[in-house]
Amino acid sequence: MLEILTALVLTLAASEYLHGSRRRALVCALTVGVANALAAAHAAITRWSAIILTVKVPLTAILYLVTCYWDTVVCNEQLSRAAFWAELHAAFVRLLPLFPLFSLLIAFLFLEVGTVFERMGWPTIWLNGPIHYGVLYGPFAYIYVRVKAVAKASTPLP
Repeated sequence: MLEILTALVLTLAASEYLHGSRRRALVCALTVGVANALAAAHAAITRWSAIILTVKVPLTAILYLVTCYWDTVVCNEQLSRAAFWAELHAAFVRLLPLFPLFSLLIAFLFLEVGTVFERMGWPTIWLNGPIHYGVLYGPFAYIYVRVKAVAKASTPLP
């Protein structure tokens, strides 16, 4: 569960940095640091990595959807409910045909980075986390950031 929350909060931090408040982005980044520190103590209790992918992907999608809705409609009031669902649909339709290609592109980029790591003599195990996060959470992060960008653009000037 912490893995999904970490990816979710990092996406929120990135979207805030790109399309919102840099102060909130810093708070999100610090939250991830604290959460990961607590995860070290929690790792002995939890075996989240044992949950099969068929459960993890829908759970991730639901959590990203709820967080994006909360961020753009409830908290910041940048989009109406109808506009949120319309933009979410548009972002999903844009991504859907590219979803497998997007994941493969992320994996291919890390294959090249892995080659560089091998040439430099660095352990390639360092790349396991970023590859996993990029392939599993990258498409969801893309949709989140697209909706957040539209929300920022639709916010009326004061």
